Amino acid sequence: MSGPAALRYPVCRSNLVGMWTVALALAGILSVATWCIAVPYASFWRSAGTLLATSAVAAFALWRWWHTEPGSLRFDGRAWMFEQARTSNVLDEFAPGSVAVVLDWQQIVLVCLTRKAHGRPRWIWLERRADPRTWHALRCALHQGSQRRYEGDLTRGVAPSETAAKQGKPV
Repeated sequence: MSGPAALRYPVCRSNLVGMWTVALALAGILSVATWCIAVPYASFWRSAGTLLATSAVAAFALWRWWHTEPGSLRFDGRAWMFEQARTSNVLDEFAPGSVAVVLDWQQIVLVCLTRKAHGRPRWIWLERRADPRTWHALRCALHQGSQRRYEGDLTRGVAPSETAAKQGKPV
């Protein structure tokens, strides 16, 4: 069986993730505000501090979502790369790496790109609406890589390369 074909998939700010972020932020702030009102023995400073901390976390999450960097996720048949739409660092832009699928909800996928040159991962939300024609090929390429990674006997903590070596298969 041949490997997945090379592809390029656009990355943009996910509206669905934005709606989830707003909903969770509002739910957190409202639940803390309700707690502040419902618990009469809580001190004012504790209530105000908790509400302020919750609001700060919600604001940071919304800021991170709003500043999602557009670009494209590229697969050349061997490695994954994130190409920024506007970049000042060309070397960082094309650093190859590997991708792990974290969440797959059919229409939206969260992947973690770990570049070999840098240890810092990049979390990327991919949506079907960005390019419906390439969506199936993208998901096949993503899952093909994760299938090869988990071919080992993970129930006993044996890596795929060790399992293949024990069975006399080439790694």
